[in-house]
Amino acid sequence: MKIALLLVVPLCWIAYWVGTAQLAERYVGPWLEARPIGDAQLAHGGLSMAGFPHRFDVSVTRPQFFDISGYGWSAPSMRLEAASYWPQDITLRLPGTQRLHLAEETVTVTSARLDGGARLRPLRRLGLDALRIDAEQLHLESQHGWTAGISTGELRMRRADGAGRLHDLTTQASDIVLPAGRGVPARIDHAALDAQLAFAQPLDMDAADGLPPVVGLELHEGQLAWGQIELRAAGTLDVDAEGRPEGQITLRITHWRDLLDMAEAAELLSGNQLALAERALQSLEDRSGSENTVEAPLTLSDGMIRLGPVPLVPIPRL
Repeated sequence: MKIALLLVVPLCWIAYWVGTAQLAERYVGPWLEARPIGDAQLAHGGLSMAGFPHRFDVSVTRPQFFDISGYGWSAPSMRLEAASYWPQDITLRLPGTQRLHLAEETVTVTSARLDGGARLRPLRRLGLDALRIDAEQLHLESQHGWTAGISTGELRMRRADGAGRLHDLTTQASDIVLPAGRGVPARIDHAALDAQLAFAQPLDMDAADGLPPVVGLELHEGQLAWGQIELRAAGTLDVDAEGRPEGQITLRITHWRDLLDMAEAAELLSGNQLALAERALQSLEDRSGSENTVEAPLTLSDGMIRLGPVPLVPIPRL
C-alpha cells in the first residue's frame, strides 16, 4: 500500500502539471490574441511552458499591445511565473528594455528591475485580491531627445471589500527626473500616494475587456517633495460619467511662493490667475500665522480646479 501511494502521488502530480502546461500552451496564447482589451489587442510571437515540477513559468516572445489609435507597448519577451501548488499568485517579469509607442514618437524604457505580481481569488471569478509593481533605475528616452526616469518606485493595491469594487492603493517613487526645458526643477525628491479607489464594477473576469471606470476616490494622503516645496493633500472625490473628478481637496503647501514661480515659468497660469492666486494664498498665510506655509482648499467642479473663487487649470479626466 505504501509503495502504491509513493507511486500514485507523484504520477498524479506529473499528470496535473503536464495537463495544465498543455492547456496553457494550447489555449492561453490564442485566447489572448483573440480577445481585445477595450480598443486594444495583444499579440505575441510564441509561448512556451517550463518550471516542472514546482512552477508554471510561461515565456512569451515578442509581446505587443496596441490600440486602434496606434498607441502601444512592445518588448522582446516577458515571463509569467506561478507556483504549481498555488497558481493564483502570478508574477510578471519584464525585460530590461521595452518600447512605448505614442502618436508621433517611440520611447525606449530601460530598467534594472521592472516586475509585478497579482493575487487572484479562484472561487470569485478570478477577482483581483492584490496587485504590486516594483521598478528600479527606470529610464525613459524619446526618439525626440527628451529623457526622464525614477530611481525606485512601487505600487501596491489590495481589495478592501468583499465584492471587489473598493481597492486600497499606495504608491511611491524617489529621485524622479523630469524632461528638461519645462521651466521647473528637473528633479523631484519623493512622491507618495495613499488612497482608496471605488470602481464601477469588481475587478474580475467580467472586467477582462477593459478596466472599469473609477467612480470615487478617497485620498488619505498625497505627498510631494520638490526642492524646497513640500505638498500634502487629502480629500474625497466623486467621478462623473465622463471621468472628471468632483469634490474638495485640502492642500498644505510649504514654500508656496516657489510653487507659484514654477507655475509661472511653466506657463500653467496666466498673469491674472497668478495675481489672484498669490493674493488668495497670502491671505491664507496671514490667517494661519505660519510663514511660507498655507492650507488651501481646492474645489474641483464644472471642469475646473479652483482655489477659492480663482479658476486655476482644467480638471484632467481619469
